[in-house]
Amino acid sequence: TGCYNNMCPGFVQLDTDVPIDYAFPKISRPMYDDYELEIQIYKDEDYYLLFQGLFSIGFWPETLFNELRNGSQVVRYGGQAFTPAGQQFSPPMGNGNFEDGNPHTTCHMRQVMYGVGNDQDVQPDESLVQTHQSRCYHEGSQHNAHDDYWDYNFVFGGAGFC
Repeated sequence: TGCYNNMCPGFVQLDTDVPIDYAFPKISRPMYDDYELEIQIYKDEDYYLLFQGLFSIGFWPETLFNELRNGSQVVRYGGQAFTPAGQQFSPPMGNGNFEDGNPHTTCHMRQVMYGVGNDQDVQPDESLVQTHQSRCYHEGSQHNAHDDYWDYNFVFGGAGFC
């Protein structure tokens, strides 16, 4: 549906401590603190949004996704940086850095997987991965280390101010 908050109908909020458009108070800073969040969308009868593998923030009813009854050919991950009305310049994305796509200093997502069939975790086929660039923001997947820590990962960010 293209929704990223509760402004669109359908998402059922179960936990009021962490709403779907929550701004997390702790953020990672390059070369200082490193914070990670585990976020998972799990398909049962509905599509549940899990946080830190511990509790369900809420769910999207299956009826919203009639087209997914027989699976999907494409999985997309993405994000947006929003410039409020009246502000001239775009905000930073991620941690504001994009240093050659280095996942140690650039905002990243790691262990990106999706489930198929019997809940098997599958990494994306890198030959099919598409990344997009803009004049303000960058993304990439140049540093994929196929190990138990990183698995498939991608980086994103940029200083903004365009």
